[in-house]
Amino acid sequence: MKKYIYFLVFISFLYAPIAGTAQTSIGVKGQINSMSAPLVIKRDLLSKALGETLNPGFGILIEHHINTYSSFQSEILYQEQSKSFILTGGDRVINTSILKYIRVPILIKYKFPFSNWNLIGMIGPNFGYALDLKSGETNKDFNLTSYEKLNFSEHNIKRFDMGISCGIGVEKTLANNMKTTLSVRYNLGLIDIMEDSQNTFYNRGYALDMGFMIPLQLFKKEKEKP
Repeated sequence: MKKYIYFLVFISFLYAPIAGTAQTSIGVKGQINSMSAPLVIKRDLLSKALGETLNPGFGILIEHHINTYSSFQSEILYQEQSKSFILTGGDRVINTSILKYIRVPILIKYKFPFSNWNLIGMIGPNFGYALDLKSGETNKDFNLTSYEKLNFSEHNIKRFDMGISCGIGVEKTLANNMKTTLSVRYNLGLIDIMEDSQNTFYNRGYALDMGFMIPLQLFKKEKEKP
């Protein structure tokens, strides 16, 4: 497991600045997403999915500026995905499945400046590795049972995932070239994470991201002060 995580962290920083004077920024981000999860405790084919749920995510990012209009942005993101299902076998209960991922999007970012704002567009590959899988149920009185940690292989779910992420948003430049961003992103999962041939599931959904970035040059200037 560790070797996959190390690999994802490594590839997130493959894009070095194109020139020695290129500006590099680092930052943090928070997220809510509509990414789902498969039904891991199967009852029958009549089990129905409930409505969309919003899940948390957070991470760090690094942006290597190419020029005024474009840059590379890589991220290391912790992301939760969940879905609730009404199970129709026996008593009416609701099962909630939760997947936890480490994701590494590597994006090319285009900027369209106006005043102190940028309209931004992003696209690129998104690699993921599932850290945890768990499931919990409510009884007919809607009392939640404790969550049970599940084995990936026993439930025919692959850990590795890959897709394409694309999004649009706005970015505001603050003092000393610090920036805050707000964007909407869609992840198009390309890998069926189910091992068995009877079921398919792709990690697809929307995310609302908010981030804050600081140029590395600011730290260098502080260090050079007498």
